[in-house]
Amino acid sequence: MTFGATAATGYTINSATQITATAPAGTGTVDVRVTTTGGTSATSAADQFSYQTKPIASNSTASVAYGSSANPINLTLSGSAATSVAVVTAAIHGTATVSGTTISYTPTAGYAGSDSFGYTASNGNGTSAQATVTITVSVPSVSLTPATLSNPAVGTPYSATITAAGGAAPYTYSVSSGSLPAGLSLNASTGVLSGTATVAGSFTFSLRGSDSSTGASAPFITSNSYTVTIAAPTITVTPVSLPAGTAATAYSQQLTGNGGVAPYVFTVKSGSLPAGLTLSSSGLLSGTPTAAGSFMLTVQAQDVHLFTGTRSYTLVVSSATVSLTPTSLPNPVGGAAYSVTLSADGGTGPYAYSVSSGSLPAGLSLNTATGLLSGTTTAVGSSTFSLMATDSSTGVGAPFRATNSYTLTVNAPTIVVAPTALAAMTTGSAYSQVITASGGTAPYSYAVTAGALPPGMNLAVGGTLSGTPTTAGAYSFTVTATDSSAFKGVFLYSGTVKANPPVTVADTATTNANTMVAVPVTSNDTGAITSIAIVTPPSHGTAKVTALNVEYTPASNFFGVDTLTYTATGPGGISAAATVTITVTPLAVPVAKPQQLKVLAGQSVMLNAVLGATGGPFTAVTLVTAPAKGKTIVSGTDITFTPDADGSGDVTLVYTVSNVFGASPPVTSTITVNPVPVAPALSANAAAGTQVDIDLTATATGGPFTGSAVLAVTPINAGVATIRSVAAASGSAGAGYVMTFKASATYSGTAVIGYTLSNAFASSPAGQVSVSVAARRDVSTDAEVAGLLAAQANTARRFASAQIGNFTRRLESLHGDGWGRSDFGLTLSTGNNRAMSDAAMSGYAGEDRIVGMDPRNGLSRNGMRKVGWKPDSQGAGNAGQGVYLSDRGADTQGPDLPGNDQPQGVQKQALAFWIGGAVDYGRQNLRGVDTQYRFTTSGISAGGDYRINDLATLGVGVGFSKDSSRIGVNGSKSSADSASAVIYGSLRPAKGVFIDGLLGYGSLSFDSTRYITDGGGTATGTRKGSQFFGSVIAGMEFYGSSWMWSPYGRLEMSQATLDTFTESAQGIQALTYFKQKVRSTNGVLGIRGEGMYSTAWGKLMPRARIEYTRRFQGDDEARMAYADLADLGPAYVLRTRGSDVGIWTVGLGGRLMLQSGVELSLEINSSLDTSNTRYRALSLGVRAPF
Repeated sequence: MTFGATAATGYTINSATQITATAPAGTGTVDVRVTTTGGTSATSAADQFSYQTKPIASNSTASVAYGSSANPINLTLSGSAATSVAVVTAAIHGTATVSGTTISYTPTAGYAGSDSFGYTASNGNGTSAQATVTITVSVPSVSLTPATLSNPAVGTPYSATITAAGGAAPYTYSVSSGSLPAGLSLNASTGVLSGTATVAGSFTFSLRGSDSSTGASAPFITSNSYTVTIAAPTITVTPVSLPAGTAATAYSQQLTGNGGVAPYVFTVKSGSLPAGLTLSSSGLLSGTPTAAGSFMLTVQAQDVHLFTGTRSYTLVVSSATVSLTPTSLPNPVGGAAYSVTLSADGGTGPYAYSVSSGSLPAGLSLNTATGLLSGTTTAVGSSTFSLMATDSSTGVGAPFRATNSYTLTVNAPTIVVAPTALAAMTTGSAYSQVITASGGTAPYSYAVTAGALPPGMNLAVGGTLSGTPTTAGAYSFTVTATDSSAFKGVFLYSGTVKANPPVTVADTATTNANTMVAVPVTSNDTGAITSIAIVTPPSHGTAKVTALNVEYTPASNFFGVDTLTYTATGPGGISAAATVTITVTPLAVPVAKPQQLKVLAGQSVMLNAVLGATGGPFTAVTLVTAPAKGKTIVSGTDITFTPDADGSGDVTLVYTVSNVFGASPPVTSTITVNPVPVAPALSANAAAGTQVDIDLTATATGGPFTGSAVLAVTPINAGVATIRSVAAASGSAGAGYVMTFKASATYSGTAVIGYTLSNAFASSPAGQVSVSVAARRDVSTDAEVAGLLAAQANTARRFASAQIGNFTRRLESLHGDGWGRSDFGLTLSTGNNRAMSDAAMSGYAGEDRIVGMDPRNGLSRNGMRKVGWKPDSQGAGNAGQGVYLSDRGADTQGPDLPGNDQPQGVQKQALAFWIGGAVDYGRQNLRGVDTQYRFTTSGISAGGDYRINDLATLGVGVGFSKDSSRIGVNGSKSSADSASAVIYGSLRPAKGVFIDGLLGYGSLSFDSTRYITDGGGTATGTRKGSQFFGSVIAGMEFYGSSWMWSPYGRLEMSQATLDTFTESAQGIQALTYFKQKVRSTNGVLGIRGEGMYSTAWGKLMPRARIEYTRRFQGDDEARMAYADLADLGPAYVLRTRGSDVGIWTVGLGGRLMLQSGVELSLEINSSLDTSNTRYRALSLGVRAPF
């Protein structure tokens, strides 16, 4: 993908109709072209891309309010529209925020003054230079509230808040004049005026607030004046009255002061407190009054500032009330420890305790100091008594007492005998059991008080029951336990004495596999046995009890050792378990038969190993020796063998067959492996439209082969594949097979052909042949093609230039009075010596690789007039030759510069005939395509003109041109010829003024030979064409006695049409070239001068000129396709961009006409185009008369 003549820096194909591309650097509007294997897209206005310029950012100013935010800034932008802006130098005292193509500014909180930031603007073409926005942030107005303050009171906490607003927080507060009342202070950070006033009076002061703004004038300050009046406090004492007290009871009451400033000091100003109470300085009235009555007193409270207040009280103290607890006592248990504590309350301790009436139960006593009633009762019964508590109070009515009456009932204890059941007893077995008692007072004694112990047993007085029972049977007896206080407890025991169980002995037995055996297990046991039972069944069979025998049946096919256990039951119980061991002997092993099988390589075959074998049922097949190659799997009694894909021949398997009793002797079976063909994956390369052979069997395995087949070609349009049989390689059996793949002329990529190979046994799985089909060369990048097209285009251009030059030189001879004479002359020049050769012009054009401009347009077509001395009667005429000032004769009668009057005695001719021409040699190096070519061009013109009058001359003529060009170094060449018809004329509206014009049409014919870059060889062809050409020249000529100078202007145009033609070449390398246009337009302004001076050697004719040429040329294209694809239209385009180029040319030179008539010429030319590219040339010429 190209933008103009430059490829995209990157692109992504999104779909069949959409491409995303990155444009290269550039300016202006360019065509966008896409090239695929099908060709290059045409140009149109809809397929153009315009480069945009970057935006321009300028400085600007703005003002914003103090403390404002998100202020939009008007940016000064010009040039192409910006798509984004950016802050490149941040603001110092604020924040500049970008959103799309806008910027907003927020000043830093608390700032006032000047600020600035730098920004740039951008679009897809770049980023502007940095510009600056200067911002002014306004000054705030600061105020202080409230305007007045409330009055404080002495001793009362005071608080008022001074608040500043309008500037930047935080604020600082201070007293600017006066002083605050004692006890009050101002918080400099919060503006809180607080404290507790300690003096009364009126106070005036001023408060000031300062903000935290920054900037040139910051901070900003305001102040207010305040007056407050402070009154003295009224101090009161609380509570209003005192609660009553009780004698001998603790008393506490807190007095408080109010209205002043704490702390307060309290004193009794008059009266007295009850005995036992005190008043602390902090106001706590406390203590324990010791006397009852009413007491009057006055209490004073004084605050820290010595302000005082008083209150009068009457305190009443009542008598004390003593109580005794508990009011009832728990009943004791005979013989058990007892303890209860009595306590007194309501009087003054300590208290004294006593029995005021009745008596305590036997064994209990009362502690008179502590009130503890304790002891151990020794008799059962009920007792009633009274207890009294006396306090230690003194004074009126003291001491104080309390009395309670109590009744106690003493209960007997419950003695419990344990355990509640005895452990089992067995005859002949030693026995011991300890009997215990609880609930009474130890120690206890034990005795059987009813029934009888089992024979052989004894109960000790300490409670141990022991002995060895001698008789089985039931028993029942009562045990009585007596404690140390003679309290008793009884318990009845009953049970049965048991007899001993039987004793069993282990047994053994033997039987054959699958055969039952009966084992008489009790034959060796002792003790009375009534039955037997199986405890643990056998692991490898079944067992059942028949009478006192065990019948054992082994599991099917089991052999080996099996066991079971059993117990015997008798009157004495169940015996311990005994083990029975049974040995089971095995039966015979299998006998297997060998087998023979066949299988294809790579496929599987299954062998039934037990086929024909004896000794079943069979339990397993074991592989002893597996084949060295292939895969062998045993599953049950089957063996599956899979040979390798390339395997063949006989393989053997050695294995055994087993039943439950063992494995058979090893048996050997044989498997014959027949080969399967393997079609290998192959690859090849081919060019589009060509074919390639692939040997399918050279590396294939599984032969000898009997056949091969094509399965499919993917994709289907990639080409056609066929397979043919060929003789097998020496020493190989069967046939060989070769695939021929002919690639489609329009396909490129990878073609995949599926195929199979066959032998006498099978066909192969599908194989693949991958053919990488290379697309045909893009001939628009082929140097040989580009050089041939350039040669043909430049040849057409040179044909036109040669004829325009020849006829222009004839027109120059018609200037002055219009009498042109007949002339016949030819010129030989070297193209490399021209001021600007075809190659130079092509190089100047840059991207113009085909259609250029004949550089001689800037030189030879200026046609400087010739200086001659031959009289008209001899037919010498003035025939100009462009860069040469030449003639073949001499005239001793004086100068014959253009426009001078005809020499005397020379006959004027109205009708004149002439012949002129030149042969050019040149070499061209083309920029853009790496190639070069050399050319030889000859152009001969002839005509006749008629002088109608002094104003005009008309003429007609014909031209013949021939060209031979050699391109590069590989033998590419082009030969061409042309025949043209021309009409021309010259107007002379005033003396020294001329207007010349010519118009011609010609036929073109080319014979080309092109070296084929891919693969060598040549392609030949013949091309026809036609061309139009024309020129208009106007100027003036000024003359002196021996010189002439002339300013002039010239417009030249030519257009050639090269017809479609097709080359002839081997294979697919021939190309079809479609119709092509070759256009050229030039505008020239110049001035020239020449003179003639006599010397000893002859006539010296110096000349000089300077001219400016402007070349105007539109877009041209050469379209091509491979000949076999020409029906699809052009596939490749070689394009030149239109150009507008200026060229300055300066030429200096001269001719020396010797007395012998031989003419020598020299010319030096230098050109400079608008890209500062210089061109220099040196021309030499020699002419001799004939």
